[in-house]
Amino acid sequence: MEENDNKLSKPMTSQTGMSDVVLGCVMLYIDDPKDRDAVSLVCRRWYELDALTRKHITIALCYTTSPDRLRRRFQHLESLKLKGKPRAAMFNLIPEDWGGYVTPWVNEIAENFNCLKSVHFRRMIVKDSDLAVLARSRGKVLQVLKLDKCSGFSTDGLLHVGRLCRQLKTLFLEESSIIEKDGQWLHEIALNNSVLETLNFYMTDLVKTRNVIGDRGLEVLARSCKRLKRLRIERGADEQEMEDEEGVVSQRGLMALAQGCLELEYLAVYVSDITNASLEHIGTHSKNLCDFRLVLLDREERITDLPLDYGVRALLRGCEKLRRFALYLRPGGLTDVGLGYIGQYSPKVRWMLLGYVGETDAGLLEFSKGCPSLQKLEMRGCCFSEHALAVSVTQLTSLRYLWVQGYRSTRSGHDLLAMARPFWNIEIIPARQTVMTDQAGEAVMVEHPAHILAYYSLAGPRKDFPDTVIPLDHLLLE
Repeated sequence: MEENDNKLSKPMTSQTGMSDVVLGCVMLYIDDPKDRDAVSLVCRRWYELDALTRKHITIALCYTTSPDRLRRRFQHLESLKLKGKPRAAMFNLIPEDWGGYVTPWVNEIAENFNCLKSVHFRRMIVKDSDLAVLARSRGKVLQVLKLDKCSGFSTDGLLHVGRLCRQLKTLFLEESSIIEKDGQWLHEIALNNSVLETLNFYMTDLVKTRNVIGDRGLEVLARSCKRLKRLRIERGADEQEMEDEEGVVSQRGLMALAQGCLELEYLAVYVSDITNASLEHIGTHSKNLCDFRLVLLDREERITDLPLDYGVRALLRGCEKLRRFALYLRPGGLTDVGLGYIGQYSPKVRWMLLGYVGETDAGLLEFSKGCPSLQKLEMRGCCFSEHALAVSVTQLTSLRYLWVQGYRSTRSGHDLLAMARPFWNIEIIPARQTVMTDQAGEAVMVEHPAHILAYYSLAGPRKDFPDTVIPLDHLLLE
């Protein structure tokens, strides 16, 4: 650490004419990851100074790099967020044994990341032994530990955390699958920790509760909360008694919300009915919207106004600040023309989820001519061929991550080779059947369509493939 401090204090001048001392001070005030990335590309010296001063890193997929590569570049990290399984795992669409183990990362943290104070694992497999290693190595300084939608550990692992992590201010376990053995871990936290500020184990017992708000509630909200910035409206219960006017969101509620809450920046909503006009209202009034997510439920046999081509176009044209966009419809919800509009009018969108959109390969190819900033694309219920998917990937020049379920798959997967490139991993999860328990407690067979997962990785192909996942090169050799 002293050696690195000396490097910063030497009166060197970078290629930009700015001394290292000045630049080192400036770097400390650059927090946005994208700004940091841009700075590190200016010249070699700026790259080195970024590495020395970067405090936080988020790795969106644990297989895109390796623990030792992270250590070689960023030795002085204070905060690390690491994501494992694809987002689809939250909806039971990914095999449980897919991967996403924290063990190699925890071992690297224990040995080399001496400045680390905050660790956030999301959708990863964490073992009790991992928690023991982490607690023994970082327990004296660790202030934040988040096990977010993780699995594989028990209260025995948390016992190590309770005994050894005495500076912990935040322990976050939300929606993690924890094997309950006893409550001793909570007792240990109470005995050993006097600085804990946040303890969150919401929904760890897998009992899901949701707040339900219907059109009438949205109208009240629009009148009363004019400065509302974030709103997430869950789908509510599926029981018959909840399927009435009070618990249903439709175009009526959306239009009231758009007109009343002009400062909305984030809106995620499940709707039972929708019209083009309601989407146009959002585009007209919600000028600050950065993140918009809409799911059209399949409760109603008839939807008032489909397809939504012109409403989607109006929304995207009006909401120029959009960075994240999700549109999950039903067959017939969006034509090829509408899919082309999404590509044409999403110049700044970086993440996108599309479900049951488009009609043919032509729609996807037209979509892929746009979206210049799109880095992460997730699609489900698609009618597209492997060839069209591969070609669209090559046209989406900023794309780093692709997940698709329900495409027109073939046994060989040969057409996917068109998207092959250096550092681009392509994984196939073949169609499969699983046995699940329905609401009546009876075993039912569930069909899972094939998946594609493709992503950039500096670490190369991963080594921990389960039987349910096949790398594309292996599939082609069969």
